[in-house]
Amino acid sequence: MLPKKKRLPIQETLQKKGRTISRSKNFLLKKFPQEFPYTRIGILIGKKVFSKATKRNHLRRVIAHVFAEGDTLEKGDFLIVVLPSVATLTSEEIRRELHNVVMQASSRQ
Repeated sequence: MLPKKKRLPIQETLQKKGRTISRSKNFLLKKFPQEFPYTRIGILIGKKVFSKATKRNHLRRVIAHVFAEGDTLEKGDFLIVVLPSVATLTSEEIRRELHNVVMQASSRQ
């Protein structure tokens, strides 16, 4: 799990305007204006992806683990939107694709 300091409050962030910096078949990475001198990450998983909260929470932990391992973005506020097609992937495939999305985003910035 990400430390509280590095978590993005999603409800406040959804009301702001951000720009999409990277997109794949299963993930969308959005960047919002920077408010803090460090990177904050929010993970948005809707009920269309998994209807059960336990599965959504497990997926949230898998995604957070990718960023805890060291895949970093530049300083700013980032929102990861998980698309429904991710439901068919394994944890390893999710990690690999998310790593590619982060690498694609860091090369564009």
